[in-house]
Amino acid sequence: MIFLTTGAVVALMAGAAGAQTLGPNEGRLLASNCMQCHGTNGQPRVGGIESLAGKSYSKIKSEMAELARKSPASEPDKEIMIVHAKAYTPAEIDAIAHYLSGQ
Repeated sequence: MIFLTTGAVVALMAGAAGAQTLGPNEGRLLASNCMQCHGTNGQPRVGGIESLAGKSYSKIKSEMAELARKSPASEPDKEIMIVHAKAYTPAEIDAIAHYLSGQ
């Protein structure tokens, strides 16, 4: 019989979750958070927040990666974006960038 501590179970679960590949609709699902501010499919209302639709994959990915490296206090005007970017894994940022660049 094998007994695992809570820490071992959490580590195993984290490893399993990190090893999973993202499904074909994962980018769309993850990008739904972006749509709250940037509009449906990344196309905001006129005069709204910056459009994400049509931005290149590399531009979206590099901006998200850059935001993820910052502290929310360092740029208060981008605090919500920094917090969002930090919450995604590199694979999730990649999926979001692929989805939004195709809109």
